[in-house]
Amino acid sequence: MNVAIQGYKGSYHDIVKSMLLPESELIACDTFHDVVLSVKEGTSDYGIMAIENSIYGDTAAVLELRTNFDDLEIIAEHTLDINHCLVAHKNNDTIETISSHQVALGQCRVKIHEKYAEATLVESSDTALSAKEIAEGDVIHTAAIASRSVVEIFPNLVVIDDDITDYEYNNTRFIVFCKKGLGGYILKDKNCEDKTTALMLIPNYEGSLLKAMTVLQNYDINYSSITANSFRHDSRGETVLVPIEFTHSWHDERLAGARRELEKVGVVLKSLGSYKQGDVTQA
Repeated sequence: MNVAIQGYKGSYHDIVKSMLLPESELIACDTFHDVVLSVKEGTSDYGIMAIENSIYGDTAAVLELRTNFDDLEIIAEHTLDINHCLVAHKNNDTIETISSHQVALGQCRVKIHEKYAEATLVESSDTALSAKEIAEGDVIHTAAIASRSVVEIFPNLVVIDDDITDYEYNNTRFIVFCKKGLGGYILKDKNCEDKTTALMLIPNYEGSLLKAMTVLQNYDINYSSITANSFRHDSRGETVLVPIEFTHSWHDERLAGARRELEKVGVVLKSLGSYKQGDVTQA
């Protein structure tokens, strides 16, 4: 069983994979789009993507949900409490450069400035890739911001600072997805579904979003998130696509009633998957 992730072994995506699908093989991808294609083309059975961060908000994966998810479904979620570490080669005596993913660098920028003001910051595509390049290249004067798990993978790396994150509360939520009807039973229990990710397709006219939200309110539908910064028109400019999440199963009677009422005002709800609300664990 193959699982596609954005990143490499030791990344936060890999930690989630190991927790939820421990017997699976990792397929490392450079981008979220590559993860989606890997599942669509059958190279991978499952995909895992970070969908939102408590500090930075929605990730680029939301774009994939909006444009590239027609034959896929979300079957699970998991949230990691992120605790970045600064890792370096065991023979490192001077930190001249700090490398990591741009989001990790941003989440540690204040403490980096306080503790390592002379270091040059270098962006990479993945936290674990930064650590891997130091370990495999025997790079002495560069450190990486990554998860603690990378020192277990690369014996010549050590944690030199485990107090590098600027924010006490730094959670990232990940989704697990697969092709519709293929393999979801491994993680999915319909009797436990209590969350749905959907697209709301709204006619592009003044007041249409208010009408849609009024219907949801009238049916006592609770939505846990709505992605305001991802409003996009379709190719004809007639429809707005609004990613939204409900704390209800897609088969909930109230949500079914709301869907019927929404159709009367020209609004369509399209499910991207129902699943059990995930746990929060320490990375």
